[in-house]
Amino acid sequence: DIDLLVSKDRALDLRNLLLSRGFSGLPQGDLHPNKNHLELLNQSGLGVEIHTSIGDENWLGALPEEEMLATSRMVDGWEPFRILGPEAFLLHTSMHLARHYVTFGLKTTWGQRFVLESGNPIDWELLTQWSKRLRDQRRFWIAFQVFGEDLGFPFPAEFLAQAPSDKRQRILLNYARERLHLID
Repeated sequence: DIDLLVSKDRALDLRNLLLSRGFSGLPQGDLHPNKNHLELLNQSGLGVEIHTSIGDENWLGALPEEEMLATSRMVDGWEPFRILGPEAFLLHTSMHLARHYVTFGLKTTWGQRFVLESGNPIDWELLTQWSKRLRDQRRFWIAFQVFGEDLGFPFPAEFLAQAPSDKRQRILLNYARERLHLID
């Protein structure tokens, strides 16, 4: 799917425009106060979610959204579209994976691998600083620990060394591994 981030005051107008241009989806009259995106739209098998924030504070705590957006980059040939910078993308995808109880494993592994192989420098210290602001830091580390330990993703050892390693984290990691079918 494609996630589009727009201001709250433009979200419903954009949704209605896409519906009028052939996208399918249920009518929606207002923004849900506890969600950070509108209901999914589809066209030719492509899902589009219109977001009004990067993450839902109810389950993440406050993300450093302004700082994350400041790292965004233009998409060549697709102006005015922008993509999150590598640190913001890694933070978002790791928390999104944990938020949905590890059901988006393939999507997240593909996205994180793409970022790692893109050649763009990654500020691991900035990513770590952002993670420390999250309500539940354990969930932040799940994707990095599993993808690094089980799938060999080249996350820096000094970055991974900051992850929790106690019994509770091992339980969460085993749950994630089961959901990703990495263990029987």
